[in-house]
Amino acid sequence: MKSINPEIQRAILSLLEDGCSIKKVAEKVPVSVSTISRLWTKYMPDLVWKSPGRRPILSGPEKKVMKRQALCGASRTIADVYRCLKRKGKDISYWTVRNHLKNIGLETERKVKKPFLSKVHKRARYKCAMTHQGRTAEDWKRVIFSEETKINVCISDGI
Repeated sequence: MKSINPEIQRAILSLLEDGCSIKKVAEKVPVSVSTISRLWTKYMPDLVWKSPGRRPILSGPEKKVMKRQALCGASRTIADVYRCLKRKGKDISYWTVRNHLKNIGLETERKVKKPFLSKVHKRARYKCAMTHQGRTAEDWKRVIFSEETKINVCISDGI
């Protein structure tokens, strides 16, 4: 590996400290991008670069508020979280809110409709299970299961 002139090396490091990107330094100093990158990692490992691209719409505290609202039940849906942020004056889209909640591990799911089981229902089911506990697969093959249903032949009554 070829050694670099100490003057050029100091110039590169000072430009990097001033916040110039590696490509801009390469344009100003006659050294390759990989050499500048190598110097940066060797002499300035703790130098933090600004992340490229658009700044995030939501700040850290706003993200925490969104997460807390969703987890504690204050906002039951994504739309509720979205409306809350809109009321606070945040110009944000519904999809941004949805994507952020997804990134923090909160997935949307439909509430499963289940019949309410009271203590009476649970006792009756348990009693039925205990009475039929000794039946074999052959016994169950002889049982016909049916559901009650209402069928209107001519005109629907709306039910």
